[in-house]
Amino acid sequence: MQALDGNNKVVYGGCHCGDWVYETTQYDGLSPGQSTVTWIQADKISLAGAWRADTGKFITEFAPVWKSRGGFGVWSLKVADNGDLWAGGSLTSAVRENGSNQWVGGFARFDERPHSAPGAPSNLSVDLTGDTATVDWNSGSTSGATYEVLRNDRVVALSTGSSVDVPDSDADDRFFVRATDGLGNRSASTSVEEPTAGAVTVLAAGSTWKYLFDNNVTLDDSWKQPSFSDGSWESGAAPLGWGSSGPIATNIDVQAGQTRAITSYHRAQFNVANPGSFSSFALSTRSDDGLVVYVNGTEVRRVNLPAGAITRATYATAAPSTASAIANPVTVNIPANLIQQGSNTIAVEVHSNYRGTPNTSMAVTIEARP
Repeated sequence: MQALDGNNKVVYGGCHCGDWVYETTQYDGLSPGQSTVTWIQADKISLAGAWRADTGKFITEFAPVWKSRGGFGVWSLKVADNGDLWAGGSLTSAVRENGSNQWVGGFARFDERPHSAPGAPSNLSVDLTGDTATVDWNSGSTSGATYEVLRNDRVVALSTGSSVDVPDSDADDRFFVRATDGLGNRSASTSVEEPTAGAVTVLAAGSTWKYLFDNNVTLDDSWKQPSFSDGSWESGAAPLGWGSSGPIATNIDVQAGQTRAITSYHRAQFNVANPGSFSSFALSTRSDDGLVVYVNGTEVRRVNLPAGAITRATYATAAPSTASAIANPVTVNIPANLIQQGSNTIAVEVHSNYRGTPNTSMAVTIEARP
């Protein structure tokens, strides 16, 4: 090594090297025809490497991509108090975290990798239809997280949403979900869930809804309650909305020359004869652009809208396309105590990010799971 420095976590070494680091003291010096080696593992190293301070194990995640003049490499290393690593030497360029190449002029700095675990997902449910397991969960508190779906002993799917279908599954499988930030940090896993067969669709994707989309009408909070009278509203099958980037069954857009409202309101009913015979009720919808979902007057999910009171003039905080909204469904497990025997009311308010948005859509499915 030409340089060494570290802290109580990591020891860094700089070298005139660009090949391999071996786990044992003997490097690969075999001649052609020889087959006996004493090393266990060989890992790539380029000008500098990192080793765990407590065990001496090589840290493969530290793998800088950079160049040096003449291959002379790193001549000096310093670990700052905040964990950042400074390297100096015959360095000419390095690849940044975004993949771009940057001239470094003899010095390079590596930020200490974030090491806080993302928020853990919750409320895992698994529904088995044939040999396909539909895995649903509630997202954790960390935005931008990717969720790893584990079946038995390995990761079988990745998702930035909160639902995936896993083929080739059966009733004996065990499922978990955990969050990862892409930097090696992972949350705790959900509790184990085994597939439940026999889910019943109580609200189909193409169900008929009553809707109101009128720039001149202001509703009070009673519109989301089961007792509200929506007899004067228009009706149509879902998906409801406008635009051409996704399938629309009922076009609710205003006539040319009229001013669109920011918010559309939607109501539908679904029946559950015996709520106690089901363990959970899974709702799936889309956020195009923002929405709030209520079941029997109680809010169960809000997406792309600010906290606090929402009015008909509240703009959505994001503007996903219909195609993107469909590809990233919003799912929620409805608390069982909200479901009533007989008729239930679901109410959805959809908010646009801007009045001239070229597309919006709304559709909901609800499954009752034994």
